[in-house]
Amino acid sequence: ENYGDEEMTAEQVDGLLEEVAEILDVTLRPGTPKIRILVRSLGDIALLARRTGGVAGHGTECGALYFPGANLVVIPYYSRTMLGHEMAHYLTDHYLPSTPRRHWERIAQRVEDELPLSAPVARRPSLPDVAARALAVPAVAPAN
Repeated sequence: ENYGDEEMTAEQVDGLLEEVAEILDVTLRPGTPKIRILVRSLGDIALLARRTGGVAGHGTECGALYFPGANLVVIPYYSRTMLGHEMAHYLTDHYLPSTPRRHWERIAQRVEDELPLSAPVARRPSLPDVAARALAVPAVAPAN
């Protein structure tokens, strides 16, 4: 769900999740519950933090939240750094279950530090679209 001003695409979210998983050296599994992302105002996030007693243990002065068990991330807008930090909590929750909660924030900080500010170029080359292939001129053999 997105209540922000900017559209956040599934490709952005999936790509970022793969990057964070790579930083944490975890392999994503299809059977794991999917992360849910809700974009709300900072005021709404502060209210949620107060009502839940500061989910992350940082009081109510937080800009984003991850709710363990609910697979829910609440952010005020799309930011690779902010969302990557919260995705680190999600991945720690689901893929590194023996990690004590007191270490979650340090792990998320490491992800923030290692995450590039911009998305990397796609790892898999995309195929040209059908129209581009239809217009391609066949190569001509060189003359002898």
